[in-house]
Amino acid sequence: SDEATALRCLQAGAADYVPKEHLVRIAPAVTGALEKRKAGEKLRQSEEHFRSLIENALDIISVLEVDGTVRYVSPSAERILGYRPEELLGKNVSDLVHPGDLRKVKEVLMEGIRNPGTTGSVEFRVRTTEGGWSHQEALGRAGVDEAGATIVVINSRDVTERKQAEESLRASKEYATSLIESSLDMIIAVDRDRKIIEFNRAAQEAFGYLPEEVLGKSVDLLYADPEEGRHVHLTTVESGRCVQEIRNLRKNGEVFPTLLAASVLRNSEGEVVGVMGISRDVTEQRSLERQLLHSQKMQSIGTLAGGIAHDFNNLLTGIIGYAELARGEVEPGKEPHQYLNIIVEQGMRAASLVSQLLQFSRQEKTERRPLELTPLVKETVEILQRTLPESLTIRLEAPQGIAPVKGDPAQVQQVILNLCVNASHAMPEGGDLDLGLENVLLDDAYCRRYPFARSGSYVCLSVRDTGVGMPPEVQERIFEPFFTTKELGQGTGLGLAMVYGIAKSHEGHITVESEVNKGSTFRVYLPTVEGPSPQPSNGTSPLPRGSETLLLVEDDPSVLQVGKALLQNLGYTVLTAVDGEEALEVYRHFGKDVALVLTDLVMPRMSGDRMCEVLIRIDPEVKVVVMSGHSRPEGPGDLKIPGMKAWMEKPLTMNVLAHTVRDALEE
Repeated sequence: SDEATALRCLQAGAADYVPKEHLVRIAPAVTGALEKRKAGEKLRQSEEHFRSLIENALDIISVLEVDGTVRYVSPSAERILGYRPEELLGKNVSDLVHPGDLRKVKEVLMEGIRNPGTTGSVEFRVRTTEGGWSHQEALGRAGVDEAGATIVVINSRDVTERKQAEESLRASKEYATSLIESSLDMIIAVDRDRKIIEFNRAAQEAFGYLPEEVLGKSVDLLYADPEEGRHVHLTTVESGRCVQEIRNLRKNGEVFPTLLAASVLRNSEGEVVGVMGISRDVTEQRSLERQLLHSQKMQSIGTLAGGIAHDFNNLLTGIIGYAELARGEVEPGKEPHQYLNIIVEQGMRAASLVSQLLQFSRQEKTERRPLELTPLVKETVEILQRTLPESLTIRLEAPQGIAPVKGDPAQVQQVILNLCVNASHAMPEGGDLDLGLENVLLDDAYCRRYPFARSGSYVCLSVRDTGVGMPPEVQERIFEPFFTTKELGQGTGLGLAMVYGIAKSHEGHITVESEVNKGSTFRVYLPTVEGPSPQPSNGTSPLPRGSETLLLVEDDPSVLQVGKALLQNLGYTVLTAVDGEEALEVYRHFGKDVALVLTDLVMPRMSGDRMCEVLIRIDPEVKVVVMSGHSRPEGPGDLKIPGMKAWMEKPLTMNVLAHTVRDALEE
């Protein structure tokens, strides 16, 4: 009936009940109402869409009041933090945020309040229902609500996994850095242009460079031969890995060998971006290998020298023996007698030469006893001062309390003489010759440097000259028999070989240090012993003779013949055999008459020691003298040959043969 009622009818959807004349009059009002309804519907749809976005967001959407109280939080909080949204309403950020992050969160809130409309970012940790911490990366923006109150809307994203990955990466980098810096090996990395990008502590110590001196520079400065380094780099890039021994160069110019293992560095796309190398200084290792090879070579040469000496001694037995027999048949003073004297003399000199070979091969018996070195060295120095050129200044440093050693006085003196004579030859224009004695204790570190040495207490005999010195290649060979740097006819090359052999036979060793034009120093180390040095006996014994029956066993015909002749010349009856089997047959036939058996040690068919084992079963009272030109034991008991009463080395001479046989018979 009126416009207001008609409008309500239209709003209620009952337009059929409104007269047409009312519709005309209320048309403007109806149009406005319809537009208002449409706008409200759009707002409602927009709000629903926005709410749907918030409630289904992967991030946490929250609304905070200015004091940090939670007014609203999206449902995603339950998935990320474990809290239902209603559990967080009314809580303050102080109860949720990690204490270490609370200050920066409040600073962002205050900044937003001071400058509405601005957006701030912050990272912080929020406690979860499980008691752990969730890392959040958030954006906050201040605004006002429908009542005009200031609020802060925060959109935070869980970045826990990313933080954990970053932490793992950081820890991995720290671990890798720790490994690199604590490694005893040198670790050096270069980029694709061969510029140094990594240089660890071991590399700094080995090369002598500080990091700032090499980082960014070409790796060529670390190689003795830069071309060798470029080859290693190229090989590594092409094959992915390279293991090679190279020569590096220290900052001070010293060249040293290293064993390098190099591999390529790749980026995330698999592209080669550089090369990393791990190197180990093998200077000491190579030095030990050279010493081992030298020791093995000397041992092989010593074995060869011993074999040569064995054959020489057999030959010399015939030469000296027959010369002595012939000399006994010639009237003294006659010219043939003098010739025979010369033959015997030269034969004994040759025997001395063979003895040096045996000493080198460590097969020569040494009559060692406790020996005071100080008086022996002083006596030798007096001899040297009378014989060496006056242009040499000879000095001796021998402090009190030098410990005794177990040694053969004659051989030790021979060592001193040989070393000093060699030193004088190295100083043709004169110079200083210094001898010294010192008590030393060789430890494990020394033995690692010189593998042939044994730890313990020693006396060090040093001989130093100021002569021409020796290059390394000569030092490596000076102890080899027949090696000499002297002109033809001026040396046999056996002097230092004999010194080497004597030192070894005394359970010691010798070292040498030398530099060209700066002289050489030899050091002989002899082990110490307890007890005083007994005085040697100067007595002599007459040439004994006898009439007993002897059995001589020798496979070398010349030695057999001359030995028989020498023994017969001394009055003995001599039976002979050429090997052990024949000797047993002879002994079984004449055993009751044989007073002594003289046998060679090494023979065909049956050796001397094997023959003695059978002899002792035939006759437990048998007496045996063993002869050899090859090796000489420390004492008769060392060989453990049944019945052996004495050992006799070749070449056989009338004097030695007479005393040895008589002593064995009378034992």
